[in-house]
Amino acid sequence: MKAHVDLQVLYLLATTVTLFVLAAMAGFGLHARREAVGRAFAAVSASAACWTATVALLALSTPEAAPFWLNAKYAFIAFTPVTVAWFALEFTGSMPARRRGWVLAALSVIPTLRLALLWTDAGRGWLIREIVFERTGSLTHGGQVVYGPLHPYAIAYNYLLIFGAVLLVLMWAARTGPLARPQGLALAGAAVAPVVANAATLLGATPRDMDPMPLALAMTGALICWSVVRHGMLDTVPVARDVLLDAIEDGMLATDAHGRVIDMNRTMSALLGVPVSSALGRPVSALFAAAGEHGSALADDQGAAFVTLRERHFAVRTVPLHNGPGPASGRLLLLHDMTARLRMEDERELLITELRHALAQVRTLSGLLPVCASCKCIRDGKGRWRPADEYLRDHSGATVSHGMCPECTVRLYPSAYRETGHAG
Repeated sequence: MKAHVDLQVLYLLATTVTLFVLAAMAGFGLHARREAVGRAFAAVSASAACWTATVALLALSTPEAAPFWLNAKYAFIAFTPVTVAWFALEFTGSMPARRRGWVLAALSVIPTLRLALLWTDAGRGWLIREIVFERTGSLTHGGQVVYGPLHPYAIAYNYLLIFGAVLLVLMWAARTGPLARPQGLALAGAAVAPVVANAATLLGATPRDMDPMPLALAMTGALICWSVVRHGMLDTVPVARDVLLDAIEDGMLATDAHGRVIDMNRTMSALLGVPVSSALGRPVSALFAAAGEHGSALADDQGAAFVTLRERHFAVRTVPLHNGPGPASGRLLLLHDMTARLRMEDERELLITELRHALAQVRTLSGLLPVCASCKCIRDGKGRWRPADEYLRDHSGATVSHGMCPECTVRLYPSAYRETGHAG
């Protein structure tokens, strides 16, 4: 009996530690609440912390007060999977921002109905037909439980949300590549641990006086903390990866240490003519094989500053990817399209050349011109008096045509002027 009581003390101590860890995680998520994934992370942690607290309060209560804490515990059992699904959607970038409220409301419909049934279930037994609370040592627990006909459906919905979240995270990890795989596996394990504990309880594989859920949640907290500390989960998580990367006009391609493609955006996919799904896992040299000499330089990381692909010009930047201390775990290749800028520069240079050529063809007259007051000849630099039309032709490049104004016509040819009908 003494050993059993000591085991219960250790169980309560572990539950208390788990409660504080989960509460700290919730606070950490609130610190990053500016990001939607931070709010979802805080919701998961807070819900799990409340679940742990109700388990401890039920165990420490009297059999008479236990039904209240059982109903409180079932409330968090119902809504914790919803927060897990919310976190998975935000973490993988699958949650549409404009429909976030509608999605969360839809996911919460069944848990809300379940909670309403639970709190009004007395005498009907739709969820719990019968339960008898017992006390072993210092802990209260449900000794005999008979579940109602709707209980399996409620549990199935919880499992559906959890495993859907796990599948979403694993698909994200597989799509993102080896650098994100440890983080995805850790999050998947964190989500599965409570499911295993719940299944063990339902199957009677655990002691009835000690609910294993706090221990499972402790494992969940440890895995998530490892992801946060080791991988900077809330700092580097691609919250809107598809929207962010695919909206960038620059081509982006990431490879692992062996030169295999682990991710690329739609711009790079269109540039190479290879779908993203087909490129993942392939050697980068195979993707650039059809791009000629410049493609080979990119594949071999020869430090090319500019390349030409598909008649477009790109500035090249290569960034090493580090997954902790040590050598680079891969590299990020960035291609910035310079085609429009180079075209504008060429057009500018052409325009400048044309303007210079035009200015070279223009000759202007300036200064004082010595003009004869009688014949209007102009004296040039050599002292010669030259007709005005010749002087203008030689010094301005203008072509002079000859005609006769009406005054001169009247003065020199009065009869011809009258014959034209201009005389009064």
